[in-house]
Amino acid sequence: MKQQDKNWSDYWQNEGVDGEVFVNKQGGRHPFLAEYWQQQFSTQKPGAKIIDIASGAGSIYSHLPSDHSFELHAADISGAALDLLRQRIPRTITHVCPATSIPLSDNSFDFVVSQFGIEYAGIDAFAEAGRLVQPSGQLSVLCHYQDGYIDARNQRMLEGAKIAKYSNFVSDARDMVTAAFNVADAKNQSLDQHLGQSAENANATQFQDNFIASQQTLENAIKNCPEGIHAHLYNGFKQLFERRSAYDLADITHWLEDMSADIEKNILRLTEMCHAASSKAVIKQIVLRLADQNFIGITQEPVILPDHKLPVAWAITAFKV
Repeated sequence: MKQQDKNWSDYWQNEGVDGEVFVNKQGGRHPFLAEYWQQQFSTQKPGAKIIDIASGAGSIYSHLPSDHSFELHAADISGAALDLLRQRIPRTITHVCPATSIPLSDNSFDFVVSQFGIEYAGIDAFAEAGRLVQPSGQLSVLCHYQDGYIDARNQRMLEGAKIAKYSNFVSDARDMVTAAFNVADAKNQSLDQHLGQSAENANATQFQDNFIASQQTLENAIKNCPEGIHAHLYNGFKQLFERRSAYDLADITHWLEDMSADIEKNILRLTEMCHAASSKAVIKQIVLRLADQNFIGITQEPVILPDHKLPVAWAITAFKV
């Protein structure tokens, strides 16, 4: 398994279990997604054969009513994601494969869909999706919009993750908490109290100076982007430090080690997400590829919602003749 594929499998086994790329202000599933796909499904005939490419854990199909009559298929490179999908939508037939090489026959589906997934595999994946659509069938895709709302958010979180890595916060935090455990009378101090006393002490150790610097770097990153793994690292360590009397030193240092590994995974995943965001030029190439496959009525429109200044996605729809 390639490293990026493993990273996505790890994601679906952990934070991706309930995750959505696009959420409302409360962190729940955004109603736009349900409205969009319910409208799309309403145009399909009973018993239609449908496949979701780069399906993840089945976000699109979760918007279907339980009494639908469709034959559902899902294709994704992550077996872990498809395991979750089958738990949620048991009647779905799943295919573990890359989006550019789906082991199914030409012209075999009435409706081919994808949401924030197919674009990760590049333009060839759109041609592969088009191959699967039967004459009179439809292709509908929501994909990431370069410099749009989701992409801009991902860029900020990627920058935060990189700052978390290169600030040395993890190693400086480990040094500081180790020293704090060795000072019995400092057990009940808050993080700010501990650092304040250290800063006033002319003999403050180098590791405390290092932590103060890396802490400030992370605080500045949080001001620019209050969400992301850098904020989780900062706030999580602060809470653990201030409640350290309830933990063993090994508990805190292991948490920091796990966070270091998670930061690396976040950087890889967010880099891939940013790279996948489609520009107008890329969308134009996709439209041309679809036109070469006998698609007509091709539309490619930015999705602009009232509560967002930036587009949240590209919506591509095409019909095969």
